[in-house]
Amino acid sequence: MIYADHAATTPFSRTAFERAREYLFDEFGNASSRYSLGVHAKRAVESARERVAAAIGAEPDEIFFTSGGSEGNAWATSRMREKSNSRLVVSAFEHPSVRENALSYKKQGVAVDFIPVERSGVISLEACPQIFRGGNIGLVSVMLVNNETGTLQPVKTVVSLTKRYRTLVHTDAVQAVGRIPVDVKDLGVDLLTASAHKFNGPKGVGFLYKRRNVVLPSLIKGGGQERGARSGTENVFGVVATGFALEENVAALKETNEKTRVLTRRTIDVFREELDEEDFYIIGSEQTRAPGVMNVLFRNVDGEALAVLADMKGVCVSTGSACDSNKKEPSRVLLAMGFSPKEASSAIRISYGRENAVNEAERVGKTLCFAYKKLRRR
Repeated sequence: MIYADHAATTPFSRTAFERAREYLFDEFGNASSRYSLGVHAKRAVESARERVAAAIGAEPDEIFFTSGGSEGNAWATSRMREKSNSRLVVSAFEHPSVRENALSYKKQGVAVDFIPVERSGVISLEACPQIFRGGNIGLVSVMLVNNETGTLQPVKTVVSLTKRYRTLVHTDAVQAVGRIPVDVKDLGVDLLTASAHKFNGPKGVGFLYKRRNVVLPSLIKGGGQERGARSGTENVFGVVATGFALEENVAALKETNEKTRVLTRRTIDVFREELDEEDFYIIGSEQTRAPGVMNVLFRNVDGEALAVLADMKGVCVSTGSACDSNKKEPSRVLLAMGFSPKEASSAIRISYGRENAVNEAERVGKTLCFAYKKLRRR
């Protein structure tokens, strides 16, 4: 089997697992307990917090552990509970955990504006000044890397455009952290979410970066964990493994990026060798996409059928976001970019990781070409 869907999830780092495994067995204490076993667990959690903070240029007290990206996004947008008389601005192709919360707040009377997206897969910066001009904005949320196309979003520019309006800016960086360099101070964002299973950490763990002095409602009230912001017994093993996994990924980032760019180029070369130019369309360019991720529209075939045939040949690719995989509708992301329902239904997302090799990228390309030709013959 060749796994080429790292944007959905990544293999758990064996190194991170081994370094954290003692907190599953010998060091099993509750991090809120006062005796030595609990103190050891608490120290491990705080050490992981320091590792995560260092990886994104933050301070340890600005990191709050969560169950993943969706929870972090829900927490960030919960600011609108206390800003119901303000506007919420989000991009038109945000992850469902941002978009659905935005629509929920809209039903409660919050004004919601959507930043349109260009066909290139990047938000329209030309539209931003007009949208922001009205002022009275409670929050702006724009993802750093789109979860289906891999296209990089100009979050730093968005921050600069909002400065005069004194609003908070949140970025869903789930597809970015561990794949591209991320520095919260350089970006200038106030809130950032990430998920461990996207950077070879465990599933069910993530974190929210919250700049000092930014106030959000408590996510979960109760025992006072996470400085009273998110109560609940700490997932010590998961948190510790997250810290080690992110540290490992960031240390190898340059090498991994160089490798995955080569893999993407080789796959595209195969498409060009075996298919006609009009048979496929790749969204964005290498310069506008995160390394190792691309979304390909295969003309006049069903993307789901293509993915099924590829799976039968031992190649794992997807038709888009794993969070939308149970829905039969065309990709909402691609529709927002201006593609027709037929085009949006023909998409395949390919995403490589550090575990992949060049011969695997070649086989992914050849398998998809074989499947495409077979579907076209039908």
